Amino acid sequence: MSTQTLSELRLEGWVSVRAALIAQNRQIFEIWLQSGKENKHLDAIKKRAKEQGVPVRVVDESQIAGQTDGSSHGGVLAFVSERQFLPLEDLSSGPQAAFLVMLDGVEDPYNFAQALRAVYACGAHGLILRPRNWTSAAATVSRASAGTSEFMRMAIADSDEEILALVKQQKLKLVCSDLSSTAISPSEANLKQGLLLVIGGEKRGISKSLLKAADLTLEIPYGRKFKQSLGVTSSAAILAYEVMMQRQQKSPKRS
Repeated sequence: MSTQTLSELRLEGWVSVRAALIAQNRQIFEIWLQSGKENKHLDAIKKRAKEQGVPVRVVDESQIAGQTDGSSHGGVLAFVSERQFLPLEDLSSGPQAAFLVMLDGVEDPYNFAQALRAVYACGAHGLILRPRNWTSAAATVSRASAGTSEFMRMAIADSDEEILALVKQQKLKLVCSDLSSTAISPSEANLKQGLLLVIGGEKRGISKSLLKAADLTLEIPYGRKFKQSLGVTSSAAILAYEVMMQRQQKSPKRS
């Protein structure tokens, strides 16, 4: 198979490629491994690829470098399809109280990936995305999220109305991060029940219709006088961690 017939979408580095093989949320057309490079990570990729019938080619480093943007590929490159998404209504299926997250208005792929990495680590069950094309940044998002973008359950919502319908249908609490007069500290809120946590990006932030419909708004307290809001990556980590900690303890919180 020549490079002309391979997908233009690529994942690079053993972390991203291994995650794609395990998650199986996208088709992998072919994997390139650098000749003369051997380690346990590459051995694991070759084994999984063989089990799944994915072709593996051993090529010169210059060939991989010619298909990647930098030197962080580590001798591994995969040509892949677009990622598969779930129907929105299937995102929170499971016995536990749903913990869904939406990163609203986040435009930078690195910020998006780092925030995704944090909420995944804290146990979020699924991520709601706006209908924008992240596929062109697939390699960046996968690498910066340490492969969690391949594992996280994701769905696309075409409109705020669709999101609000999901919240109503599944009886979720709509929780937004916002510097409003009614906002309370995350530690004072009850975050144990099923919820959709919406965190806004630095520029556009959360849409007005979602803020207006919010059941609860949260403001992250600071340890000193500081007028600036935190970036989405820090906010996502702090808020998701609070959700995780509350669900691991038994003491009641104020609704």
